Amino acid sequence: MSEGDFGSLVKDIFLPGSEARLVWERRTKLRGRVTSLFKYDVDKQHSRYRMSADANREYIPAYRGEFFVDEDTKMVLRVVMTPYNIPSGFPIRSLTTTLDYELANIGGKEYLLPAKANIVSDHHSARWRNVEEFRKYRKFTTETNLTFDAPDANPRVRPR
Repeated sequence: MSEGDFGSLVKDIFLPGSEARLVWERRTKLRGRVTSLFKYDVDKQHSRYRMSADANREYIPAYRGEFFVDEDTKMVLRVVMTPYNIPSGFPIRSLTTTLDYELANIGGKEYLLPAKANIVSDHHSARWRNVEEFRKYRKFTTETNLTFDAPDANPRVRPR
């Protein structure tokens, strides 16, 4: 099971409570755009990331990774996250999530949204790869007009 692939992964890195340690690495290119590559690390005590396995086992690990920031727009274009120091008895031995963001046109406006997530996890008995693609974003709208009849200004009184 994977969570956070839409936005909470990025949010959790930048929340003040995560106390993420950020280090600028270098300038690089990603999908033809000039980006700044940053490394980050969130220790176990400040982690909000949960790993679940076998429907009843859960572990909150420390995690680290990198993210790419577009130098022109200052938008995060990719986040890579890898939990570490996972206990040897936990069913998941390793896990890496790569989440790519791209601009999507919705209703004539551009929004930075997830485009693809690639999650690779090694278990005691198998390796799993989950690829998620987010596409065909659309804007759904509707219009309505409510009117009410005006109350009669001179209500008629009926004689008894």
